[in-house]
Parts: sequence; structure tokens; C-alpha cells
Amino acid sequence: MSLKIANNPISIFSSLQLQKTNQKLSNTLEQISSGSRINRAADDAASMTITDKMDSDIRGFGQTIRNANDKIAMIEISDGALQKAAEIVLDVRSKALQAAQDGQSPESRAALQADITKSLSSLDGLTKNTTYNGKKLIDEDISTLSFAVENSAGSTSTTTPGSDKTSSLAQINVTDQQGAQEALQVTDAALEYINGQRADLGAEQNQLSANIDNLSTTVTNLAAAQSSIADVDYAEQSMNFMQQKLLSQAQIFAQIQTGGINKKNILELLQG
Repeated sequence: MSLKIANNPISIFSSLQLQKTNQKLSNTLEQISSGSRINRAADDAASMTITDKMDSDIRGFGQTIRNANDKIAMIEISDGALQKAAEIVLDVRSKALQAAQDGQSPESRAALQADITKSLSSLDGLTKNTTYNGKKLIDEDISTLSFAVENSAGSTSTTTPGSDKTSSLAQINVTDQQGAQEALQVTDAALEYINGQRADLGAEQNQLSANIDNLSTTVTNLAAAQSSIADVDYAEQSMNFMQQKLLSQAQIFAQIQTGGINKKNILELLQG
């Protein structure tokens, strides 16, 4: 009497077992291909929730690090411009010192004034043209900040740096000795202001660098933890793949041979 596979309980059972094995085989192959043991919530819902949160944190910290690096780039450009500004002011001071000396002729002081005017023009261009991605980095026009200046009688004029824009460096005039002496005070005050700005920038850069280091360590630790949870064990899954493949082949053979093999042996074979 012939055996009808469609109505054979063993054949039906073997077909179901084969489907399960093939599904496991497909999942194992997907894990090996992707490098992750969690490719859908069904693989491990709890672990997926944890790793998704970690991934979100890693992305957020990464953006914060990029923003901090952009800020550092801006600071470095600003600091470079202020360093150049200090060099210009030092050059102006050197010329003012020459003009303040006794025995300088009106012609030599006029020549020194012409050089100073050129230097201050370049300083003005420096502060206006120092930008990052279209943003002006030096808000104050250094050449027009007001600083305290004592005249020969010991009185003082405008005293607050940045209180107005009516000159200091921009109004230096060394064509007479008193003007040259006042120019020395202005340049000293301007250098003090510039150095203070650079010190503030340096402190901010150091803080940003420390934050970047801390966040980078956090990202590294999160990535390691995420990897330990989600990454596939290639050796283990490769062994599983081979076992499932052999079992699938055996189940296919058993299904074909259902009619000629002892039922007990078939069930043992199908169940692996």
C-alpha cells in the first residue's frame, strides 16, 4: 500500500521541523553577514532596547564633540589673529619709543607717524576680516578702543577699554614728543587688553579640549559595551550554521524517505 505524504503525520512533522531549521539557518546566516546578533526585536528585544539607547547616546556625544572641535578651530583662528595684532602693536610701540626720544627732528617723527598709520590700517583690516564660516570672530575693533592715558601734568583722559569707539591706537600721533609718550601708554594698554583676550581664549580652549577627552572616553566605553551586547560570536555562529545546515539536509532526506524508514528512527533524526 502506498503512503500519501500529504496525510502522513511523520511527513507533516518533518516538514514543520524543516521549516524551523531553515528559519534558524537563515537567522544565523543573517547574523554572520551583519556582524550583529540582534537584527530585529524578535532576536532579543531587551538587548535591542539597551543598544538602541547606547547608539543614540553615542551619536549625541559625537555631535557634541564635533561642535567642540569647530569651536576650537574658531578659537585658534581668533588667537592667531590676536597674536598678529599684538605683533603690529609692538611694532607701533617701537616706533613711538623712537619718536619719544629727545633730538628727533619733526621730519623723522613725521616719517615714523606715516609708518604707524600704515600699521594701524593693517590692524583695522585684520580685526574686520578675521572670520570663520562667515562669522566675524573679533567683535571689538582694537584700533578704536579707548585706554587710560596720562598727560604730562598727570591727569587722565578716557579710562574704560571699550567704553566708546573714539580711538586710542587710531588717534596715535607721534609728531611731537608728548604725543609719542602718550602713544607708549596706549600701546602698553592695548597689549594688555590683547593678552587678556588671548588668555580667555586659551582657558576656553583648554576647557573644550578636556570636555572632548571626557566625551571621547565615554563614547569609547559605550561602544565597547554596545559591542559586547550586540556583536555576533563568529566562531559560535559558524558552528551553529554548520550544524543547522547538516540537520536541514538530514531532514530533507528523511522527508523523502519517510515511507521506507522506521518511524521511530525518523522522529529521532528530525529532532536532531
